[in-house]
Amino acid sequence: MFKGPSDGGRYPPLYITGWKHGCETGAYTSANTFYRLRYKFNQDWQLAQDDTYYKGWQDAFDYCRKYVLQHNLRTIGKKLGD
Repeated sequence: MFKGPSDGGRYPPLYITGWKHGCETGAYTSANTFYRLRYKFNQDWQLAQDDTYYKGWQDAFDYCRKYVLQHNLRTIGKKLGD
């Protein structure tokens, strides 16, 4: 998930860089304490001017933020159900 899009498509290097930064940021923003210790907000302000980088960043931010949030909710649900 953090290395790049999982659909196996070929993406430009700037998109992959944006994906990595956006995924780290998405994990950070919807995270519990564990993720916040490991990840941080990550966006290269100079590369953010590039549409390819920014598209990768946005795609990954949305995807990883939702993924981590759903994972945390499932984990909490299992603990409450025990």
